[in-house]
Amino acid sequence: MVFFKTVKSSHPKTNLTFPTILEKVNIQFETIPKNKCDQRTLYVTISINYNREKVYFDLIFLLDRPEIFGAISINEQYDKVRYFFKQQFNHTLCYENELLIAEQFMKTKTFKEVYSDITSRSKNEKRPHDKRAVSQL
Repeated sequence: MVFFKTVKSSHPKTNLTFPTILEKVNIQFETIPKNKCDQRTLYVTISINYNREKVYFDLIFLLDRPEIFGAISINEQYDKVRYFFKQQFNHTLCYENELLIAEQFMKTKTFKEVYSDITSRSKNEKRPHDKRAVSQL
């Protein structure tokens, strides 16, 4: 009777750190799903390409924080992006990796333009929980 059996993986063992993996992939802006966005959150659909494989997924950015940060949105695309990194790099995606993907995307010209546009529009809108809006009532 065998209780434990070593299963050979078809993936070679890689010793790549996640920042090294990020250097090997191509991150591209795709769209902003405006129906998902609100005053506090910005969703951005991006794609990651590597070895002719491409995966699409949403990043979510929290806008109502002192410092902006983002991560992968947990939705119907989440399992696909996890599978992509497992298949291509034998790497299990964790939350810290998601933060690095979002951080990498935040450095792009496209993100800076989108973020600037969103923040300039939101400055003109008053939110109910905003102290300035309450004080002006």
